[in-house]
Amino acid sequence: MDLNLRLFVQHPNPSLYNFEGFVDFKEAPATNLDSAYQIEDLENESPGQKPESCKQSLDTKNFIFKGSKIRNTAWILGIVLYTGTDTKIQQNSLRVRNKVSHLEQRMSIIIISLFGFQLILAIIPIVWRAI
Repeated sequence: MDLNLRLFVQHPNPSLYNFEGFVDFKEAPATNLDSAYQIEDLENESPGQKPESCKQSLDTKNFIFKGSKIRNTAWILGIVLYTGTDTKIQQNSLRVRNKVSHLEQRMSIIIISLFGFQLILAIIPIVWRAI
């Protein structure tokens, strides 16, 4: 299958439920040249000789997320759009906060306060003897 198409999509964003774009399919010329020459040839054609184009909109129904599995399908035609830190999964992954309850926070403050109080009580007699 020899396709000549252009893909127009939105910039990478973390929104999992929003994806907009469209594919512009152009009819490829009937030649035996390599695809790079065909694309260049299509761009240099005169306005009267432009091939017919077909625009197909893309939305979240056409988007497969990283880690998805495709089942009960004989074949698919796919294009990798976002990779690395541009993937929606990567943009949604934030650094996980440590989950500490209010009781644990209070206990930590109390323990640090008791340690400081005992340290002061231990230093006072040493300073008292030195005087």
